Amino acid sequence: MFNTVQQTYFAVTPSDSEGEHIPPEAASTYAKLAAAYGQDYYQSVAADVARHVTAGDRVLDAGTGPGFLPLAVADRTDGVCVDAFDYTHELVGYGRRNVSGRGLQETVSFFVADCYTIPATANSYDLLTCTGVLHSLEKPAAALTEFHRVLRQGTSAWVFDPAILAVPDDPDPRFTDHEREVFESYHGQATEAMLSAAEARQVVASTPFDSATVTEREEGDLRLYLEKAEDTNDD
Repeated sequence: MFNTVQQTYFAVTPSDSEGEHIPPEAASTYAKLAAAYGQDYYQSVAADVARHVTAGDRVLDAGTGPGFLPLAVADRTDGVCVDAFDYTHELVGYGRRNVSGRGLQETVSFFVADCYTIPATANSYDLLTCTGVLHSLEKPAAALTEFHRVLRQGTSAWVFDPAILAVPDDPDPRFTDHEREVFESYHGQATEAMLSAAEARQVVASTPFDSATVTEREEGDLRLYLEKAEDTNDD
């Protein structure tokens, strides 16, 4: 599941004993809808990542969902490895199957974990990405602090929180009424309020990150660029 090089970056071998389970049809429906209505967003973020990283870098995608962003990054880069995790077993399984089907096991790796206890050694990654997760975190400052821990000095975390995936009232005819019901039941309706830019700045202020740029786009796309300075001292 994890190649030898990847294992050296983990404090403990990632275990699938933790995490949550959802009905397989919920995971497949979410992946199907995310592929249809979220791919432009994933491709845009992947293009930004590709411009930022170089060969030999390691990227961590936190809360990856069905894993479309890691695959998009792999398509756009050469010599960059991407580890990705999600708390939901079935979504991790979806990502693993895609990686296996495309022969990317040496480039992209998926594991089950949450944002508060990432099974990686300190100073392991050159970039951390996290999309569509911030609003759902009960303790966002704690998660950002954990992101800071696993990043190398002089690197950054990109925590993007777009508005919850919006499926139109008249979705693509490929989607059945049942699939829409499943999506709304498990992932389609966000019960947590999206953070404002001001609220996000308050959260970041209580984390170890040395500097942050917080922007809020017109379409409700909140973006946090968090920097870990070169002279940061880690325990």
